[in-house]
Amino acid sequence: MDTTQNSNASTTQRARTRKLTFYHPNANGNGTAVEIEVAPATPDRDGQVFVSIAPQNPNPENVVVTASGKQCSAFFWKNRLCVKLSFQEVAEMLMVLSGKSKALLHGSKEGLFHASSEANTTVSFKQSEDSNHAGSIFFGVSRSLKSNPDSRQNLCFNFSPAEAFGLRMALEQSMAILAFGIFSPFTAKKGLKPQEESIAPADPF
Repeated sequence: MDTTQNSNASTTQRARTRKLTFYHPNANGNGTAVEIEVAPATPDRDGQVFVSIAPQNPNPENVVVTASGKQCSAFFWKNRLCVKLSFQEVAEMLMVLSGKSKALLHGSKEGLFHASSEANTTVSFKQSEDSNHAGSIFFGVSRSLKSNPDSRQNLCFNFSPAEAFGLRMALEQSMAILAFGIFSPFTAKKGLKPQEESIAPADPF
């Protein structure tokens, strides 16, 4: 399994898509935000989805202004937890979003488990058990350092029914580029000009 990491970890530059972000601030200052980014497959790398979750800045004076001029609560993105998901794991998330599964499962246990040389991480993604919030999806990330098991960090986010529906549509559309990458008929193969790309001849009559 791939590891969950914080924002201080160095990352290799990759071609990625535009980020999809959900914000859930609250008056208590303990809200969270989720950011989703897709890295399409390439000839030498499988496609991946990066999901980051960050805590709200509890100081009400710390706000950000959107392009439309709206003021929003700020979030500690430097303290975010980032999960790297494979094609298979995204497919399992879609099973939950479409109602075919109640939760992500790892064998008989609920959740996904990622491990690295530095940390252990559990990812929860499940349908709400509250009948008053039918259609909502709970997403949670729990991470602890192997050098300090007591240093556990827990962040969670509840997607509303509308957000869960939109996320399902977005992820479904991303599956093709996760599997095959971004197709461009004008991209030449290595060592060939565009007009020299191999084209299968038409079958003779």
